[in-house]
Amino acid sequence: MGAASEELQSAARATSYAVILQVLFRLLTFATNSLVLRLTTKAALGVVNVRLMLLYTTTLFLAREAFRKACLSVNRHDLSHKQWRRMTNLVFHGVILGAFIASALVYVWLYWLKQPEIEHYDVGVVVFALSAVLELLVEPAWVLSQINLKVKLKVVAEGTALALRTFVGVAALYVLDSPVIAFSIAQLVHTAALLGVYIHDISAHSQDKSRGAAIRSVRDLFPASTSSTLPWYSDIPQDLAQIARSFIEHGVLKQLLTEGEKFLMTISHVLSFSQQGVYDVVNNLGSMVARFVFHPLEENYYTFFAALLKRDDVGHVEDSEASREESNAEEMETASDGSQAKAKKREGGQTKSPQRTPQTKTEKSLSGKRKPSDVNALTPEQRQENEKLAGRALALLLKFVCLIGAIAAVFGQTTSKTALHIYGGASLSEGEGPLLLQTYSVYILFMALNGITECFVAASSSKAEIQDHNRWMVVFSVIFVVASHFLTQRLGAVGFIVANTLNMALRSAKSFQHIAEYATHHHLFPSNASLMSQIIPHPYILVSLAAAFVANYLSEQHYIPSDSTDFTAQGTLMHVGVTGGTLATVLASIAFKERQFLNSLRLLWRGELEKKDK
Repeated sequence: MGAASEELQSAARATSYAVILQVLFRLLTFATNSLVLRLTTKAALGVVNVRLMLLYTTTLFLAREAFRKACLSVNRHDLSHKQWRRMTNLVFHGVILGAFIASALVYVWLYWLKQPEIEHYDVGVVVFALSAVLELLVEPAWVLSQINLKVKLKVVAEGTALALRTFVGVAALYVLDSPVIAFSIAQLVHTAALLGVYIHDISAHSQDKSRGAAIRSVRDLFPASTSSTLPWYSDIPQDLAQIARSFIEHGVLKQLLTEGEKFLMTISHVLSFSQQGVYDVVNNLGSMVARFVFHPLEENYYTFFAALLKRDDVGHVEDSEASREESNAEEMETASDGSQAKAKKREGGQTKSPQRTPQTKTEKSLSGKRKPSDVNALTPEQRQENEKLAGRALALLLKFVCLIGAIAAVFGQTTSKTALHIYGGASLSEGEGPLLLQTYSVYILFMALNGITECFVAASSSKAEIQDHNRWMVVFSVIFVVASHFLTQRLGAVGFIVANTLNMALRSAKSFQHIAEYATHHHLFPSNASLMSQIIPHPYILVSLAAAFVANYLSEQHYIPSDSTDFTAQGTLMHVGVTGGTLATVLASIAFKERQFLNSLRLLWRGELEKKDK
């Protein structure tokens, strides 16, 4: 069980580090973004954060995700300088692909789509497309840092770029009359910051032998042939090129699923640009829990589950089959949009394309020293212990995210209007903004359930189950598109969130079905305990949540005016105080009635849950 303990501790450390750093960087930009909302119009936010950012994120995702997936399968201990140069040549195929995609999207954005009535829209389209292509130049350095397990570099680079983009955007909005030009300048600064951080790191550590011998100078970040007979674009590792090609088709589907509502907004014009702006702000506010908590849990505990569990139907497959199934698990991650992708939406509208988690020791063992077939080599007793540990961790994680989702769903109903007014003023707190955030707070609960359960499904499914899951994802996506079309006609922007909630509910149900079937053949849970019985909170906590809702509702009715222009500082402080008191009561009930759960969660977070189970 030593290996299992190492996997658990690695997942816990990676999750803790990611959560802390993301919170620090996001809080910094959260405050400045509230200024942006007061310096521009809702229509301008809709044009920039929905239409222009959709062009940017689509170009990036389609041009780089497949090459990232392929290159990150390489073991850093086996990476020579020649192999790295050939990998760089492969990655630069993504740069060329990105240039073609950006050019095509610029044409569509300028000549096919309805043009917004805002100055310098054409300049914004070109600048955001150019920014995406320039950012693709970062890819060789990004891939190298991920292979070398440099988790901190990625967070620092993205955090620095995000902070500079926000600050420059605020300053430009103060100086310039055109919000599109201001956001375009900020976007170019964001790209320049990413390039600067990664190139500086490569330049500073290229001679550090502890980092590996793959790269010797910054020039190794650009394409060059290692053969006198082949041009650089032909001198590529063919096995990785095959993997990249297989992921490209999945990438198209995943981007359509991830940004489905934005594509619908852009193509069908079901919402005005002002409505799109409000929707994007609410989406960013509501997804904070997903970015800070759900996403780090999902991406780090996926490797933990994958290291412990056997990918088969009844307990026996050949080693080669297990290895093939491991690669298919990556395809399932690509085929589903999931809360992970949603969780990466940036403050102020930027949506980073879904990325592979920074490689920890866990991932190193999976990609190099430890193969999926090693799980097959365990004794039945060892395999059972691994399964029990995975089942215990799954139940704890699900209960944890369910409690967070339940709190968000309850408190979001009575704090949405106040939160939007504090964050963006009357322009956000009036109209459908509060209803959007109230609906989104319920969506958070379903997002919590879906994220962890799909994480487990991705790590434990056989090849046939993965293919079946992908087919169901397509079905659910069609349902989402149809539901979005009809619901937005009747409910406006709220219809998108309701359709997303329906999508997550269906996907969660499918994942729970897989877990139940898997548990019948494996020792995940005690014989007298089902998964649902382990994740439902204590009745006392449910009562405290109901009481908190009643108290907060009465407080909102008394202190918060129906007209957003009539907000007072005293009334707002009183309602915030009541909400804080009821939240403290709910947290106290959890601490009092769920002591054993909290203790086990603490051990899981520290990577010591295995000790308790012994």
